[in-house]
Amino acid sequence: MKTFQQLFERYAGTILARQFRFGEILKEHHWRLKLNEATIVFNDEQEYAVQLLGTTSDPEEEWLWCWADETLTIAETALTFSERMRALGEKEGIAELYKPRFQITPEIDGHKMSMLCAGLEGKSCYFHGPYTGGAIYCLIQGLPEEIFSLYTMEVLSLMIWRVVTTYEEADHKALLTHFLSDQEFVLEDNGDTMKALRGSDKIDMGFSDENRLIRMEI
Repeated sequence: MKTFQQLFERYAGTILARQFRFGEILKEHHWRLKLNEATIVFNDEQEYAVQLLGTTSDPEEEWLWCWADETLTIAETALTFSERMRALGEKEGIAELYKPRFQITPEIDGHKMSMLCAGLEGKSCYFHGPYTGGAIYCLIQGLPEEIFSLYTMEVLSLMIWRVVTTYEEADHKALLTHFLSDQEFVLEDNGDTMKALRGSDKIDMGFSDENRLIRMEI
């Protein structure tokens, strides 16, 4: 059985990098959710299908899954994925995935939950929509294919450092193993060092005893 952290580390690098591309598309924006149609509109012109995930409340600092929120009138199709997450949580014994609500912590908050969901869904980014007193989180679907394309080595080197500095407390080796595998690298793990090869592209990495990235050569 997997823990939330293990599932998160599987997808964190890939989704963090993908979110930067998504941000480049949105730029400065305003948004409007069409709950009955399961879509979101940015800047009154970009409309995408959504899967609603959950909301966070500022005073209580808790997450509430949208499938459990009786105050929302939502198209059933917008809850398909969150119901899948509920089933996965019951199977793996991860309470935060199947309980209607849970307290937000540094280890599991709205962004991390949404990143995990985006990774499991496969072809989504996530959106954090703030409002007075809280925020709503959802998956954005039907995005341009270039968001999911492979990175050049120049961009990839920046993304690697961004991933490990954003999640300093995580297992860097696990994060980068999954991230680089998703970028179609073949990995050679030698304990405290790891090589990643993709055609003529090569990355050499060194790790501390705690699996923190301490060296990278491209």
